[in-house]
Amino acid sequence: MRSFHSSLIGTLTALLIAPAVLAADNYVTHVTPQPGTVTLSSVTQPTFAAYEITITNNKPNTISGVRLIGTANVVGGVEKATFKSSTGIACQTTTDLNSVSCPLDQVAGGGTSVTFSVTFNAPSDGTQINFVWSSVFDESGGGASDGAAGTTMTVLSPPDPSKVTSRVPQGGTSFTFFTGTTGVATPADPWTTTVVVPPVMNATTAEVVELEPQSACSSDLRDCRVSKLDIPGTFASLVITLRRDVSTIRKGAKIVNSLLYYSAGGVIFDSNPIPLCSDIPGAPSSTTVPRCIQSRAAYTKRTAPTPAYEGDWEWVILAITNGGYRN
Repeated sequence: MRSFHSSLIGTLTALLIAPAVLAADNYVTHVTPQPGTVTLSSVTQPTFAAYEITITNNKPNTISGVRLIGTANVVGGVEKATFKSSTGIACQTTTDLNSVSCPLDQVAGGGTSVTFSVTFNAPSDGTQINFVWSSVFDESGGGASDGAAGTTMTVLSPPDPSKVTSRVPQGGTSFTFFTGTTGVATPADPWTTTVVVPPVMNATTAEVVELEPQSACSSDLRDCRVSKLDIPGTFASLVITLRRDVSTIRKGAKIVNSLLYYSAGGVIFDSNPIPLCSDIPGAPSSTTVPRCIQSRAAYTKRTAPTPAYEGDWEWVILAITNGGYRN
């Protein structure tokens, strides 16, 4: 039999993860983390956590005075998750910067739904963000509120040499995400992936995962490496930089002989290598090829930007699609 203590923990966990709390089945609010896990921010790599909110009015009549109020509380850390932006409606923050008020005014009846999102700057420490929210309305117009309330959780993960996850906010700014702590390949982290996401019309999420190294898929290399990108949306071009540390490259190897391959699913790779952009005018595009190598470099002591790059290889790929890259 489970103890009362374990039962209580299970109940509390379910309450934290629950995406919605209902109010009499006629006013429903769903709050979903986007994404569910976010890499902690650093000085060199800001990351973001967001919550997608859908409010549905199942009453036959329009309701007024609708608003969502929420606070992003960081657990296990001292830095706040401060409000960055909202999409869909205009939310305001308070002086403490980690709370928001999002007025919707009216929501029509008959099952009408309104969806919007709020984005916060992820902190540099902590284990999770608890977004404590209340979704209220004033149907009578007399100031009395009714509605729903709940807590939605985002897991915070420390910088990882093989993974990074974040929200990509909407707007006119590009965002850079990389695996590890600097994006530079080292003997301790010999394969790194950096992606620059251009400005997006619709907020999205970014996840970059590097698979476990496999036996070498080239006689020039000591192992085979795969990076997988999952960034939903349409882009003018993602800029993907792959770096391989000198410790994984066999003596005398030439970067021109080391080819890159693409897979839409990250498992079964194309038989043809990714071409150079200079060989295909207009690439990348949907009418030519959706990805190509813009540049490649085998750093020497003379060309290395810092000593950490010496002997390393680097490829810069332009792509309009997600997927896996193997070398």
